[in-house]
Amino acid sequence: GKQAIGGRIHESVRAAGGEIHVTAAVDRNATLAGGTVAVDRPAVIARNAYLGGGTVQVEGTVRGDIQAAGGTVILDGVVGGNVEVTAGTLRVGPHAQIAGGLCYRVPKRKVHIDPAARISGTITALPVPQGRGVWYLLGILWMLGFILVGVVVVALVPRFLAGVVEILHERPGQSALVGLGWIIFVPIAALMVAVTIIGLPLALL
Repeated sequence: GKQAIGGRIHESVRAAGGEIHVTAAVDRNATLAGGTVAVDRPAVIARNAYLGGGTVQVEGTVRGDIQAAGGTVILDGVVGGNVEVTAGTLRVGPHAQIAGGLCYRVPKRKVHIDPAARISGTITALPVPQGRGVWYLLGILWMLGFILVGVVVVALVPRFLAGVVEILHERPGQSALVGLGWIIFVPIAALMVAVTIIGLPLALL
């Protein structure tokens, strides 16, 4: 649901969830996908950041490149390389410092770059496919949903199945009651998750 990632990480970070906040010092790359993805001001990512979500916000430091996709992308931190953005809305704040270039595929009226932002490289506006902008964004969010499903499957399903076999032999009566509870509550939870595009693949799982 909600993840707060802090401290010191000597390798890379890969995270998916409803809301992700990173304040950590990361020695390599960060790959983050979720409803809300935030690289907060204390965070320092030593290499590249790959970010996707409904709202993506970068206020910390990324010493390499950033590739971001989402409904709204907000850049207000320090970037040592280039930035590539595909989004419905792009906002570059007054504290943004981008050592490389900024390349974005965003509707023209949905781009705001604060005059105080410092961008050393070239600013390139790529054309948004006419009539496909919304569907293009929905496709990105759908892809993020399947990434989230993949994380859940890899992390939980093998252990879950192994535990089921063991518990059925030891506590068959309790297992039946738990199964009845799942029949009642899981469809309700699935309907709640299915409200969002990102959550729809997870709801189907």
